[in-house]
Amino acid sequence: RDGRSDWSSDVCSSDLAFLASLTAAGVGIACKPSTTDLQPVDQGPPVSADEPWQGVSAPSGDVAHIAVGDPTLASVIVVGRVDANATVTVHWSQWDGTWASPDSEELVADDGGYIRTTLTGLTAGLPIAVQLTTADASSTIVQARMPPAADARTRVTLLAGSCSSQQHVDFPSLTRAVERGAPDLYIGLGDTIYADRAETSDDFRRMWMQNLQSPSYRAMFANTLTAFTWDDHEVDNNFDPTNTPRVNLGRDRMREVLPITIDPDHPDRLWRKMSMGETVDLFIMDMRSERRPEELEFISQAQLEWLVQGITESTATWKLVCAPVPVSRLPGLLEAELARNDTWKGDAYNEQRLAFIAAIDGIPGVLFLTGDHHMPVVSTLTPSGAGSRTWEVFTGPLGSFRSPAYVIVPESPQVLWRAQQWTTTKLEFSANGVVEVTFIGEDDETWFQAIFTDTGEMLDLFTTYDPMQDA
Repeated sequence: RDGRSDWSSDVCSSDLAFLASLTAAGVGIACKPSTTDLQPVDQGPPVSADEPWQGVSAPSGDVAHIAVGDPTLASVIVVGRVDANATVTVHWSQWDGTWASPDSEELVADDGGYIRTTLTGLTAGLPIAVQLTTADASSTIVQARMPPAADARTRVTLLAGSCSSQQHVDFPSLTRAVERGAPDLYIGLGDTIYADRAETSDDFRRMWMQNLQSPSYRAMFANTLTAFTWDDHEVDNNFDPTNTPRVNLGRDRMREVLPITIDPDHPDRLWRKMSMGETVDLFIMDMRSERRPEELEFISQAQLEWLVQGITESTATWKLVCAPVPVSRLPGLLEAELARNDTWKGDAYNEQRLAFIAAIDGIPGVLFLTGDHHMPVVSTLTPSGAGSRTWEVFTGPLGSFRSPAYVIVPESPQVLWRAQQWTTTKLEFSANGVVEVTFIGEDDETWFQAIFTDTGEMLDLFTTYDPMQDA
């Protein structure tokens, strides 16, 4: 499949009527050149520690949970769960040729046993290690690497997953992916738990701990930083965003166990940006809590303006849009999706979706990473016109049911590949305009691997036949 090799890097959409609604925000668009031939090769591999941090002397008991994430150039958020009201010491160290003497901070867990803090004064690009201790227990030592410096052009490796139903614990594809090498960041694209029947805070907490204490999630949390958003099941199936008490309950419980930034000026927001040097800017979306069908808005105007402006102004080689719900309309699934009207493709929202696609069309290095649909897919946003040069990678489920609907999605000029497998997605970005996309299976299969340039050209493709086609 090399029919896209003649795609040009200097095409800009002429359909920019959408921008009229953004003039108040000062959003503009410009044709930007491809970085594939203009940027230097990577500056070298990221810095790695020669030896693991040994941590501090601590009791042999096991702290229930620790996660580190939402990094900036100089800080990370740490969350954990211990015994209720226990005194907790957070220890951390950073590698710069040797592990520095550890710093520490003492906290008291809340009535649910949760702690949250932000570690500051860290150095971009260097490995860090974090450990929690109490009088009776110690956590796993998290060993990860801070994001590259703002001007660094180096390789960046990401893992991503979604849809980890409690009915399929553990999630072996995630373990297999981590075993291939610790990434720079893990992206959780939603439906990390299925809390549809939860009624109380304790119900939600039990579900979060059931999943996050699984061997696969524990292995991932111990080896990388994280960035999470939600889809619907963190609250309720296709939840009503106007059901404020339940939405707030689901959001609050999620933030207890996941290191998600809380903006003091906008405490309800989940959408945010992270940067991995000049290689990748990540735009993490919230596609659930801001829906307003009566106003034909799938996401709020504020989030839309932020997203378009961020993509158009980004100087990074790659602009990765992390969206919990797919953006492309897939042939074969269209009628079912329109009937549900639960996606950006639905009739109530499609005008907003098409205007967004037109607004970013022609900008090199834009890639979509999405979840929700319970099947791994690689497609373009549209079959022709605006969006037909922009790839979207559906992560596939970590453990929820494997959608049989993939059989009605034909391969086409829009759909490069689809399958019915539990998978974890690996993305390896180069600052000189190349990304390798891999789907990893539960038995360490490589179901799919392809290399794309930042102009949408596919350079290489490998796939494994999906035996579920014969089931």
